[in-house]
Amino acid sequence: MGKNNFKLKAKRGVLTYESGSNVTLTGASAKVPFSITQPGEYEVEGLSVFGYPGEGVVTYVFQLDEVRVMTIEGKVEDKLIDELDVIDVVIINVDIVATKELVAMLGKIEPSYVLPYGEAERVAGFVKEFEHGSKEQDKLVLAKATISEDLTEVIVLK
Repeated sequence: MGKNNFKLKAKRGVLTYESGSNVTLTGASAKVPFSITQPGEYEVEGLSVFGYPGEGVVTYVFQLDEVRVMTIEGKVEDKLIDELDVIDVVIINVDIVATKELVAMLGKIEPSYVLPYGEAERVAGFVKEFEHGSKEQDKLVLAKATISEDLTEVIVLK
């Protein structure tokens, strides 16, 4: 949707995520979107959002059509990482935390896909430090059956 905004489409609706911890859920039959700005558990027509409090930010985990997506806006505590089940995709702001710390966090989370965003220079530095290479794409389309759990791929959205 833009530099720091993401739209995630699922069978049952649409979720939008704006950097800074604003989440909006719109179910397929809903006429009014549901906004989330606080930690907690939320569900709208089968779209699930789990918000975990952190140091001034909320870390979100979205459950959409069996695909689990996590947002990282700051340091995520090891305790939370240990509690979470499999995370398929991480949307990560590379402007806020030092690159080495981000790489260490991702090593613990072990997602299949990483979508870094932020200033272009920081994204390039993150990709270089992460050492997994990257692809530039306009969008990322996923289904649980097509996700490889053996490989972490970095996707830089245009």
